[in-house]
Amino acid sequence: MSVRMIAVAMLLPVCAVAGEQGGVKSANGEVGAGYTNSRDSDRLLVNGAYRLPLAEYVGAILSASASRTEMDVGDYDVDSTDGSVGGSLFARDYGLGKVGVSYHWIHGDNEVESSQVSFVNSSSSFKAHAYGAFASYYLDRITLSASRSVSHVESQGTGNYNSWSVGATGYLPFDASLSLSAGGMDARDNYGFNFEYQPEFLAQAASVELSYSSSPDDDVFGIAVNYFFGNDVPLIVRDRQYR
Repeated sequence: MSVRMIAVAMLLPVCAVAGEQGGVKSANGEVGAGYTNSRDSDRLLVNGAYRLPLAEYVGAILSASASRTEMDVGDYDVDSTDGSVGGSLFARDYGLGKVGVSYHWIHGDNEVESSQVSFVNSSSSFKAHAYGAFASYYLDRITLSASRSVSHVESQGTGNYNSWSVGATGYLPFDASLSLSAGGMDARDNYGFNFEYQPEFLAQAASVELSYSSSPDDDVFGIAVNYFFGNDVPLIVRDRQYR
């Protein structure tokens, strides 16, 4: 038997059992688009993710996103465009929960305009590296979660930004979930909720999300649509075995 055949024979059992008890049940993808509105801004967002099993109890996610934000700040109009690519690596037991780490590289451009005669329109760009850790615990039809991230921003100045969040998600009988969350970034707290629903007429191939978050300076309302590739399953199964 050749070395190549021996290597394939050794890998086959791993591929066969990957995702049976944890990790990612099977390779799958997701694309989405969303819109948010706040007191001073409007934002459009598109994103995508590909998830794959690496071994029993171990999975990975590759993701990318892009957004454009228009802000009205007094006499100034600010247009911001940014994109990110990254991924995460995690261990998960379908009956217990998951824990993992993530990394994202972010690039953005800002343009500032004003009708004031004395103001000269300006533009700037930035790059950032975001490192994170996250964990979830499955308790019947409730999921408890927590995350922490540190972002290192490179622009005209350089700084580090710390953020955290905790939350609870409950799964409703009609293939929907309601999430409550609390978080903060550098001592600025915010609270919010997210409602996700897989309509029956879409055969569990898509979902709709409604969200709201409140911070000391602003309130943000959002809507998003997601489309799934590679699986048509209930939302609780999707979140705990595929996402």
